[in-house]
Amino acid sequence: MYTNQYKAGCCNIGEAEIRIRQKFLISFLLISILLTITVHFIHSIWIFYLLYLTTLATLILFVEVVSRFCVLFAIFSLHNFREPGNLDAIDDRHCKKKDRLRALYIITGAIVVALLYTWLISVFC
Repeated sequence: MYTNQYKAGCCNIGEAEIRIRQKFLISFLLISILLTITVHFIHSIWIFYLLYLTTLATLILFVEVVSRFCVLFAIFSLHNFREPGNLDAIDDRHCKKKDRLRALYIITGAIVVALLYTWLISVFC
């Protein structure tokens, strides 16, 4: 379904970048699970903040891995389909706009879901 080339608003990272994000996704998912369990025993505002931030990072990383679209690269008008660290700039204004709108949509959705999740955990523990 996905090709290994840049497409504005759809795909801006290749396989090497996906593998890196998968490793981060697993780490943040484990931390989020541990914090969710910890919240049931320790009721601290700091733990809720940490839970929110790790949940937010987990959601964004999940979307990046599934959609092959890096939010940070979109904001800075970059893409990478080679080895990590070799970034290519995007010059087309229309492509930049599509990428940034998609990034904004992903970030907004992740913020809402992370807030809802953290609120539900705080209510039911």
